[in-house]
Amino acid sequence: MKLFFILVTLLLLTSCANNKPAVLFEKMIQSKQAQFKVQFIWELGPTAQSFSSVKILFYDKNELPLNDIKDITFIPFMPSHGHGTSIEDQVITAGHTQNEFIVTNVFFVMGGPWVIMLTAKTAGISDSAQVSVDVP
Repeated sequence: MKLFFILVTLLLLTSCANNKPAVLFEKMIQSKQAQFKVQFIWELGPTAQSFSSVKILFYDKNELPLNDIKDITFIPFMPSHGHGTSIEDQVITAGHTQNEFIVTNVFFVMGGPWVIMLTAKTAGISDSAQVSVDVP
């Protein structure tokens, strides 16, 4: 009987195990003037009242990597409350490839619906994209 309970316990524990890697929040957005597509991959967060970080990747209309991205701005904004973050310390650094950038120190002051307003320049043309983010 003791062996039966041990086996049932082990079976329950192994059936609940999830060997799949965590799925990260990810979105691909077309810019307003179709100069680029941008992919947002949240590496940490997004969460309220703590720092989050996101990887952003830039692509052309055929989803090939864009290698001439310049002048990036990244602005979190909460439309329902009419404000941005209280901490404007986002840091944008180059990633492992020419189309990859990492934005750290993203601070959402509260949970709820946010919009990230992103601008960048490619081929000498400035364009922008917005992505909606529900912050828990």
